[in-house]
Amino acid sequence: MKNSRILPIESFRPARPPDARPEGVRRFRSSGTTAGGDLRSAADFSAAGIAAYREGALAAFAAMLTQLGVGAEVPGISLIPPVTDWPESSLAQMVAWIAEERVVRYVESVPPDLATPVWVFGTAFHFVNSIDAGLGTKLPPGSLIIETGGTKGKSRSVERGALYEDLERVFGVPLERIVSEYGMCELASQAYDWGRLEERVFRFPTWVETGVATGPGVVEATGIGLLVVGDPKRIDVLGAAIRTEDMAEVFADGSFRLLGRARGAPLKGCSLLAEEIVAKRSTRIVAARPRTRSTGVSVRARVEGFFAAEAESLLAQELGSRDLARATVEDVRASLPTSDAAWSEAAARAVGSSAPQRWLFVLPRSHSIAGLHPIAMGVAAGLDVTVRQTPSIFLEAYLALFPEVARLDTAFRIASPADVERFDAILAFGSDETIAAIEAASGKPVVGFGERAGVALLSAAETQDPAVAVQLARDAFSLSQAGCVSTRLAVVIGESADAPALARNLGAATRALHGWPSLPLDVRLGMEIERARFERLGFELILPQEPGAPLVAVTRTPCREMLARRAYCLPLFLPQNASLSFMSTIGTLTASPQTLGAAKREGLSFRPLGAAHAISWNGAHEGRPLFS
Repeated sequence: MKNSRILPIESFRPARPPDARPEGVRRFRSSGTTAGGDLRSAADFSAAGIAAYREGALAAFAAMLTQLGVGAEVPGISLIPPVTDWPESSLAQMVAWIAEERVVRYVESVPPDLATPVWVFGTAFHFVNSIDAGLGTKLPPGSLIIETGGTKGKSRSVERGALYEDLERVFGVPLERIVSEYGMCELASQAYDWGRLEERVFRFPTWVETGVATGPGVVEATGIGLLVVGDPKRIDVLGAAIRTEDMAEVFADGSFRLLGRARGAPLKGCSLLAEEIVAKRSTRIVAARPRTRSTGVSVRARVEGFFAAEAESLLAQELGSRDLARATVEDVRASLPTSDAAWSEAAARAVGSSAPQRWLFVLPRSHSIAGLHPIAMGVAAGLDVTVRQTPSIFLEAYLALFPEVARLDTAFRIASPADVERFDAILAFGSDETIAAIEAASGKPVVGFGERAGVALLSAAETQDPAVAVQLARDAFSLSQAGCVSTRLAVVIGESADAPALARNLGAATRALHGWPSLPLDVRLGMEIERARFERLGFELILPQEPGAPLVAVTRTPCREMLARRAYCLPLFLPQNASLSFMSTIGTLTASPQTLGAAKREGLSFRPLGAAHAISWNGAHEGRPLFS
């Protein structure tokens, strides 16, 4: 792209409520479907910026109508409220500008018995709500529908194809004359698409340049990635192109097809979100597979046999890498009790002095390893266990070892105590907020795990040691940073740390670990979003120099945002003082050979670097019995 500066759209999203609007500045806010309350995007426009915005919006709108054979004399109907009702909406302002040039009637629903063609402009949720309320009406031939935005949080969720079928059926407008508008408060120009659904592409006005971000700091003219928009009408960003969070395929002529939101999901360790298990309405899903009698084979023999035979190949299918699967299986095998007596002792520790008998396990979707230990210990302790399934071929095979365990379908949700009346307690992986939501919905005691992260401790001298980088890569990336003990921060103590050398060695070690020629696209896009966040925090960036290498960022100032939030990103913290006590509040600590003494002096609990995932199956989680 011609624009040398790329501005991530997250930079418009303040970390705290935005300051008061400066004099002479017009501020628009995003709709809030991806960020709530005061943390919605805030886009400021100067007087000159507003003038350019108005000029571009009117020109693009008129060009779209002309191409569809709709003359200036055709009146418009707006389901979008006036600016007085939506004062922070750039969409409402655009319609208001259109109303200065054309006849526009503001309504809450399309009026019946229209005699002449019209164009109707509304958001997707306006149209869905009108259809659901039975307020649709046939429009005169030659009419046009213009829809924008999604339905998330505003109405029932409807896929685009289904919505257009409903619009065609209810309003009598051919699908080819249903137009989609793409715009956002951060931009000043809009793109439109129309025609046969399978052939549609969005097009901005000719003055707009498009591209795609395909990785951290990488922007290309065509291809699939995060849509980048160079909009000269957006004069207040001083010539920068804006990198969105929308996945798109961009073609050589600058047109593009939207593919959804960025899929590089934020890291949350072993946590699941409340909406993954708590629902407003009961699902009443019965057990997908009831429990049967034990095989008579000891839990130890079943587990050891599984990890000696099929586990690696199944996990390789799930992780997409035989090397990652091998490292994970090695860690699990190192974690297992080594004798029948040790298994019995672990099972006794898991239940403590007393434990409920009938358990529901709600496992995370982030990876398949978290639930292995509690499932085995629950069976070994003779508990009545039911597992809410996750879509995992590996976990399915593991659960097949235990016919004593009943299973619920992955669609199961808890809306009221009646949904879980047959259980005495629930084990779940989630944040404090998620655990509280499950307790409130179920009325049952909940044992919660998961809101933790791994921290590695290195010495400055070890930043140049390739062997240390190999161990660090294993701790961070063997589960693609999805585990609750996966390293998401490395702390380097001592003088003269060589961060570039560590980044180079870590890149080589990571590529050897996963064995991929490059990281998957969704991972690279997540890395780009993380790169922008680190940049806003003032971190020094060390971008990947080879395909498949992680993104490294360096800071000398502690902050709450230090932990990596996206996969294959690793922040390095170089503290100005020697105190390491803050590390114990973050999560699992691994210490390199040269930092063992410092960790011991601080009284920190740690495991050796390279063994973050080799968590002992001793019937406890961070020293606490699993089931009491």
